[in-house]
Amino acid sequence: MVRKDTSIVYLPGAWHGPDTFDEVAAQLGKRGYEVHCLHLPTAGLDPKSTPVDDVALIQKTSRALADQGKYVTLVMHSYGGFVGSESVRGLSKKDRLAQGKPGGIINLVYIAAFPGVEGELLVDPIPDWVTVEGEWARVPNAREVFYSDFPTPKADELVAKLLPHAASVYEHRLAYAGYEDVPATYLLCTQDKVVPLEVQKAMAALGGEIMRTEACDSGHFCMLSDPGIVTEAIIRAEKASNALGNWEP
Repeated sequence: MVRKDTSIVYLPGAWHGPDTFDEVAAQLGKRGYEVHCLHLPTAGLDPKSTPVDDVALIQKTSRALADQGKYVTLVMHSYGGFVGSESVRGLSKKDRLAQGKPGGIINLVYIAAFPGVEGELLVDPIPDWVTVEGEWARVPNAREVFYSDFPTPKADELVAKLLPHAASVYEHRLAYAGYEDVPATYLLCTQDKVVPLEVQKAMAALGGEIMRTEACDSGHFCMLSDPGIVTEAIIRAEKASNALGNWEP
């Protein structure tokens, strides 16, 4: 049975909006989970926005849920993991308890994501498949980089929906590594051409013993190609968090 005091908040990767999670959100909803999908400001909404604005939105959403007594799981794809990690600061269940407040972030799920290292940039150097045009970063060959494992009609559809992304994301240094304080799961995408498997494994290792790992035989956008697998992985992560007693004071 799904607890009514839990909420899942989805953070998309760069160049994409929350619709990448639509099918997984629908499947989780049918299983009784409350899901909130965010559109990060840096993803096509404001060229002058920065990761600080993304973090502010994530914290505003998570804080509002926690104030309702909800225990929050952040599900993060790609770049979403970077700002998701930082967003945990002051909002973990432990921090909220110390403040005499209910709820809080109790679980992190990284999907082929960048958890980040405190004090370091998202990536350095910028990947050669990224083109920076003024304040926007773009991916001219997105079909080959992102969607090579999709049939041509689906790949065309996804390319048409691609957003520009604020180039400021390459200048921000991570201020807080939330995975050091909150139990996490890393879902490895074994066929990923954006973040190679060995890089994913190295990033998953950042979480030490409190970062559990799972794997799916998918490309970078596994939530689109294999939504059922991603749904089940998130549910297992929720159960693992529950087994650790993360809902208990």
